[in-house]
Amino acid sequence: MSDQEIEGLCLRAELCKALGNPVRLAILEILADAPKCVAEIVSMLGNEFPVVSQHLSVLRQYGVIKNERNGRQVYYELADTGIVDLCTMLKTVQAKISRPQDKKRRI
Repeated sequence: MSDQEIEGLCLRAELCKALGNPVRLAILEILADAPKCVAEIVSMLGNEFPVVSQHLSVLRQYGVIKNERNGRQVYYELADTGIVDLCTMLKTVQAKISRPQDKKRRI
């Protein structure tokens, strides 16, 4: 493998790391429809503000979402609409490979 191919693999692995948390995946699903402010995301998730803020920070750090300040509010949106396709593909693959013994989990 070339250095460029290895670098591409590393970048994709980093993206997977950013997506590797159920709260972050839920945030992406929430943002799929339209940009939302932090308070809306917190309300929709039912998690505490600091938890949501931390996950938003991780997603922003990896370039998955972007933010824009409007007065006192900070609005978040997907950095690329391809993220919606990726999440849909993950659901499809997950449905095909899920095992019957998988347990229900809460985020």
